Amino acid sequence: MAIVYFPAVFTLAPGRSTVISAWLNGEPESGGEYHGPVVITAIPTGLHQRVLTSPVDIKITARLPGGFTSKCKYEYRVDNIESFPVSFTNHMHKD
Repeated sequence: MAIVYFPAVFTLAPGRSTVISAWLNGEPESGGEYHGPVVITAIPTGLHQRVLTSPVDIKITARLPGGFTSKCKYEYRVDNIESFPVSFTNHMHKD
């Protein structure tokens, strides 16, 4: 199982949430390569901090003529459950 480390750092205010879209080898408008089901988690940059990551939804943006998925975006929600701002990066586990 491969791990993809996304370099972007996000910061959430206390009690706030956000939805993040991720894609592999593509662009924001049309998405990227489909790699099957994946697991994505938000990892706080500081110690002793927590955020919650929802299950990943797959938004299909294109199909090949034979019906196979060719492009998609992986979307997930991150909630800051701390009483202070938390910065985090995202890691994706794919097969």
